Amino acid sequence: MAFRLTIPDEAKEYLRSVNSLDPNQVKSICTLVSRYITNEKCSLQFNDLMTSLSLDEEIMDRCVCAMGFLFSECFKHSVNPFDFSNAINDAPITEEVKAILTQFYDHISITMRKTTPSAGNRETDYSEITDVQWRLDVELGNESLYRIYRPSFLVEVDSQRGEEKRSDFFETDYSTLRSITQELENAIQSSWEVSCSDFRYLMKYA
Repeated sequence: MAFRLTIPDEAKEYLRSVNSLDPNQVKSICTLVSRYITNEKCSLQFNDLMTSLSLDEEIMDRCVCAMGFLFSECFKHSVNPFDFSNAINDAPITEEVKAILTQFYDHISITMRKTTPSAGNRETDYSEITDVQWRLDVELGNESLYRIYRPSFLVEVDSQRGEEKRSDFFETDYSTLRSITQELENAIQSSWEVSCSDFRYLMKYA
């Protein structure tokens, strides 16, 4: 199962701002963001670039945070440059913008793997989920005058680590599944907020 980046609602709003830019503006901001990530020397500064592109600070902030989130999260999850376009498929951006981002993600990926040799082997450090199937079971029961419905979910998760394949089965009720879903949503939101905080720091001090 290929990685698909889940994008918070606020991040989607920020990404829509990227669509309002022309291709050269997108490339210029991508250059700045990619060099924040790879720590390459760069004569570009946030304020200078903002002025040269004739953009206001809010738009620049949104674009840097949104692009930085896509790039850093995909690299963190070892997304291959060939799979980047599919990984960000939920991003509300045009195909032209997606093509530009893909080009810069390729540069980031190559540069980071040169400077961090272990990065190329990170995929062996964990199991990759290859398939998820689920089944809903409903238990019917009568208590006094009321009919009781007790839904439960049976989930099968297939994964692979190197040559080793395994299947795990889980049974859970709806409330537990909803609680897990909420925890995942909170984790995604937290990743977005941390990413924005990091890139805003770089905007000021890099």
